[in-house]
Formats: sequence, C-alpha cells, structure tokens
Amino acid sequence: MDLNFVITPTAGAITLPRFPSRIVHKLQADVKQTRFPGALPLLLAFGRKANVLQIEGIISTMPASSKDTLTTTYLTPLDAAVYKTVTITATGRLYSGRTYVFAGISFEERPGVMTAFFYTAEFWEGSQIISL
Repeated sequence: MDLNFVITPTAGAITLPRFPSRIVHKLQADVKQTRFPGALPLLLAFGRKANVLQIEGIISTMPASSKDTLTTTYLTPLDAAVYKTVTITATGRLYSGRTYVFAGISFEERPGVMTAFFYTAEFWEGSQIISL
C-alpha cells in the first residue's frame, strides 16, 4: 500500500516525509437540545456540520535533514497553504481525493529530540467552499 500523504494547494503539492501517525475523520450533525419537562430533552437537528480531518505526525527525514531544510521544504509551504483549498491524496483512504479548506496547523519543536517537528493539522470539508 502506498504510504504517501500529499496535500495539494493550487501552488503545488506538499508530500509529507512520513505518513501521519494519527488520523481522525469527524462526521457530525449540528444538534441543539432544549429541556422538556419530565422527559428526555427535545432535540433539534439543523443538518450536518463540516466534515473535519485531523492529522498528527512528525516531519523528519532519513538521513536527517537540518531544521532549515525541513522548514524550507515542509513548514513554510504548509504555512502558506493555511486557509486555502487543498486536495488530500492518500491511496486507499476514505478521505483521499477530497477537497478541504486547510483550517490550520501547529508545529512543535522538542529540544533534545532528533531534528524533527511534530505537527497537528486540521482540514474542513463542506458542500461548497468559498474563499474570501
């Protein structure tokens, strides 16, 4: 099985050096509740919320690259893709080929650990995407 995870904004593909270690695909409804005397609450369902894809992993390479190289090759392009429309490609996965808004990414640098950045990224999918 292909273990590439590719994020493709309009400016060019970003192939992560390692497949994410954790992937969560959330599918939720927009539901509100109100108390109902003597019974379970009354539920009001307003439709679906945006599908959310969350990924976590590590950006590092073998052989080890410098932090400057990792920043130039991965962090800077990922930062530039935030809030833009992207397509995710990961062969054989439920979310592969889908279009999302790249909602955000956070990087963590851990002193004393090999040259690497830990990340958490979130992508939102809706019926239509309008970028302003």
